[in-house]
Amino acid sequence: MQINKKLLFLFLIIHSFGFSQADSLKNIWNDHEQPDTVRIDALRKLVWQEYIYSSPDSAIYFGEILLKKSEQINDKKRMSTAYNTLGTGYYFLGDMETALTYYEEMGKLIDYYPSQAAEAVYLGSLANIYFYQEDYQRALDHYLKVANIFNETGQRGNEATTWNNIGNIYKDLDSLDKALESYKSSLEIREEIHDSIGLATTLSDIAKINFKQNRSKEALQNFHRSLSISEHINCDDCLANIYLNLAEYYHDQNRLDSSLFYGKKGYQISTDRNLTLRAKEASFQLYKIYKALGKYNQALNKHEEFLAIQDSIRNDEFEREVIQQELKYEFQKQAVEDSIKAAEEALVKDLELKAERAENKRIQQRSYFLYVGLGIALLFGVFIYNRFKISQKQKGIIESQKERVDLAYKQLEEKNHEILNSINYAKRIQSAILPPDSLVKQLLPQSFVLYLPKDIVAGDFYWLEQAKDEILFAAADCTGHGVPGAMISVLCNNALNRSVREHKLTDPGQILDKTREIVISEFEKSEREVKDGMDIALCAFKNGELKYAGAHNPLWLIRKDSNEVEEIKANKQPIGKFVKAQPYTTHHLNVASGDTVYLFSDGFIDQFGGEKGKKLKAKYFKRLLMAIHNYPMPQQKEMLLKAFSDWKGELEQIDDVCVIGVKF
Repeated sequence: MQINKKLLFLFLIIHSFGFSQADSLKNIWNDHEQPDTVRIDALRKLVWQEYIYSSPDSAIYFGEILLKKSEQINDKKRMSTAYNTLGTGYYFLGDMETALTYYEEMGKLIDYYPSQAAEAVYLGSLANIYFYQEDYQRALDHYLKVANIFNETGQRGNEATTWNNIGNIYKDLDSLDKALESYKSSLEIREEIHDSIGLATTLSDIAKINFKQNRSKEALQNFHRSLSISEHINCDDCLANIYLNLAEYYHDQNRLDSSLFYGKKGYQISTDRNLTLRAKEASFQLYKIYKALGKYNQALNKHEEFLAIQDSIRNDEFEREVIQQELKYEFQKQAVEDSIKAAEEALVKDLELKAERAENKRIQQRSYFLYVGLGIALLFGVFIYNRFKISQKQKGIIESQKERVDLAYKQLEEKNHEILNSINYAKRIQSAILPPDSLVKQLLPQSFVLYLPKDIVAGDFYWLEQAKDEILFAAADCTGHGVPGAMISVLCNNALNRSVREHKLTDPGQILDKTREIVISEFEKSEREVKDGMDIALCAFKNGELKYAGAHNPLWLIRKDSNEVEEIKANKQPIGKFVKAQPYTTHHLNVASGDTVYLFSDGFIDQFGGEKGKKLKAKYFKRLLMAIHNYPMPQQKEMLLKAFSDWKGELEQIDDVCVIGVKF
């Protein structure tokens, strides 16, 4: 599916919010004097304006903040919009399962946001997911409902965009007549509301359908109508798009001179205006034209340019921008201000200010009575005495309030101490399920385990077991971190043990199948649906043969004297509930002396840091492992630890880290 298809409905969602300038929104979010609802709305608008397209990682980070703040004030409407933000962030990351989960949570709260606009956003979000998953019938059902809502509410521009989406689905289904009918519905609305950019886009879509139906004359007329509108409104991207469409049209007609003319024009405007994706498309189009003309040197040149642009799109300059640390700091600062100590200081300051004002009033009144004379001296004395009593009473109130605050703070400290003791004890329990160092060294002499929990307890864990003459080892990452993650890790560790010890399994794929069955069975005992689970890379080693199976987490293998990392991909499904669960695949590998394998969770790769505060990423991690894999295993561990620390710098560790290295 082309990326422009996936963006169409998000245009509708963004249209449902009013935007201010980014700096103004940041200022509102950072102003803690503003009401919580105002600050939440400002941050939501900022996320949709600045991050939702260019930096989904950041959008997800701020979406979590929006959800937490909305939950704190129990605002169901704003919780709904937070779920929408999170769902859309994961949608742009390509994680459709997680996106669908958040959209479903949004749907549960739709009654608290009872407007047709909210219903349209919800239905359209689900339609996007179904479209991406090629579940066309459900996507159509939802888009048709959305189009009806926009028609009833008079949102004609959004209705036109929705009809374009419907046309795209019918085109993918090769139902050309229905696609043409849908595009024409969009065209009529856009002509009515004078949407020039929309007209250019829809006319181009109609022309493509005409061409597929062998109606070349109509196709050419609509292409030129689109071109005329694009030239009139001076829309660079529209012009580049229509030039390239015309180039493709004439190429298919075998009119190569005309095809080359429009291909060059599309290429020129794309490169002049830095339209990177269009430039990539134009380079490939010119490659095909030059090849058809027999101009192989020029064709080769354009193909190399196409590949260079494709690589540049993937490099660090086009990666998503990381979360802005200044907003994170402000959020943490606000949390501190909400503490008991802040409450105590605010209360004492308020009461002292009241006493000071009372004293100032007393002095002013005393000065007034001094001018009256000795005749009212007795009355003045009585007044002074009364004011003294009031001051004493206020002082007593201050001291009493301060004592209560001190007591509350002390009780909070005691409660925190009890919680900390409980968590530390939980750490002892969790440590007890981890393989002892002596067993690791006994079964895997040349190995290391780098284990860095984010909090006292962790959702990551490593696992080691000997079954007959096979050595099983794994790196696992359970949902969440801290106490919730640790609870899931104990359950999943137990499921692994049962799969091997009770069911006598040694094949990694079969072990993961049985582990998933046990974990789901345990969760189904709950009255509430539990979607937590585990990602894992699991290996079994015996006599030079390595077997591997994975749930999301891959295996990296570096052969002795090799200059590249060999990646064995995992099944894209977790240990837990999954819509289309399949048996896990066991991969068989022959390993020789000096070969090294690495298993890991995503904590190392996802850590923010470096000069630009960006994610470390898998590419850098591979380069790092290639640089150190010939060193002794204990030294590799120290080098990885230092690299992680240097990259993280002063930033907070965002997740648990678990890396296992084994040299054979």
